[in-house]
Amino acid sequence: MPSSANPGRVLLIGTDRTLLDTRALVLKSARLAVDITTDLEAFKKRIADPQAPYGAVICCYTVPKVEREEVAAIAARSQTPVLHLDCLVKPTSLIAQVTALLPR
Repeated sequence: MPSSANPGRVLLIGTDRTLLDTRALVLKSARLAVDITTDLEAFKKRIADPQAPYGAVICCYTVPKVEREEVAAIAARSQTPVLHLDCLVKPTSLIAQVTALLPR
């Protein structure tokens, strides 16, 4: 993990803004900082921005498979872990999965 990463900041990517907003609220309730993006080009800009380093990337199931693979490859280059979410994830499980992924 790059030393400049903010372990409490995550980047959430998906195509369903309502679903992303709901998941962001759940993660914010666990005191995580959450940024949201709904397209691959915006994701690329955010992940490359040194002013907003991320402890993890959360990739929603709504992202097409080819784009999920690209998200994972881009995140790997910056040594940022990625969590691929299924369609049904309980709020407590989401928090547990994300916090387990973050560096301590």
